[in-house]
Amino acid sequence: MLAKETSHRAPLHESNATLRGIYLLLASEIFFAGYNAIGKWLATGYSPVQIIFFRGLFGLLPVAILVWQAGGRPALRSHSPGWQILRAVCSLTSNIAFILAYRTMPLADAVAIGYASPIVVTALSVPLLSERVGLHRWSAVVVGFAGILIIARPGTGVFGAGGLLAMAGTLFYALSILATRRLAGRDQTVCTMVYSTGLYVLLCGLPLPFLWVTPSWPDLALLAALGMVGGLGMFLFISAFRFAPASTLAPFDYTAIGWAALFGFAVWGEIPGLYTVTGILIIAASGLYIVHRERIRSAC
Repeated sequence: MLAKETSHRAPLHESNATLRGIYLLLASEIFFAGYNAIGKWLATGYSPVQIIFFRGLFGLLPVAILVWQAGGRPALRSHSPGWQILRAVCSLTSNIAFILAYRTMPLADAVAIGYASPIVVTALSVPLLSERVGLHRWSAVVVGFAGILIIARPGTGVFGAGGLLAMAGTLFYALSILATRRLAGRDQTVCTMVYSTGLYVLLCGLPLPFLWVTPSWPDLALLAALGMVGGLGMFLFISAFRFAPASTLAPFDYTAIGWAALFGFAVWGEIPGLYTVTGILIIAASGLYIVHRERIRSAC
């Protein structure tokens, strides 16, 4: 699952702007689903390190457009480079875990577990950020984890092979979100994207000679598409938050799970079973309830 950045720009609240934000977010989810599908396709023939290297390399162009829109070099100044590096490493680890999970797990299952990140963030915000979490949100956390277990099904081969990796990916993705919260108000979103993309290339480039597999021309095109699709998806995702508040956009974020199921069926013939559908609905409901409680708390 593509690790997303969080925009800190103040949203506009006019109805037309809100609709524009929703449309941009819906478009971004199609790109993210395509990114995950390409990653799953490439996962069987290439190491996650090589895949993420190309994701970063070819993702530099969309990021460069965002840098230009944000005003160039001044937007790249970080006041917390240590947190930026930590966030990027967590994001990188999350991507590696999900790519490994794709090898043995249906796409929709892995993506659905990844969308449990708000649940994990809520649970981790207590020990790591000293935030207060009330009974309502703790209840949503417990129910959300139940949804994860329904999808992963402990005691089955799915859980042993891919479920643990998807859970690890979700954990590190949640840690990257918590690091992003630490960066809120300190660095611009585009600065965070540059750190992530640049460190993907640097950290994956170092061991790449030892893991290199020469790609065929079609696979090279897919590796290039991976970076471009991921970068464009991020561009649309961040742009959406310029026009609509996060609480409004949150329900539409879960449409990515539906697209993942569609790609999984079209490419690999994967048909989500009853357990998967039930778990997805529980995770989505829990995540949306947490967003709802966050909105109430912010209004107080």
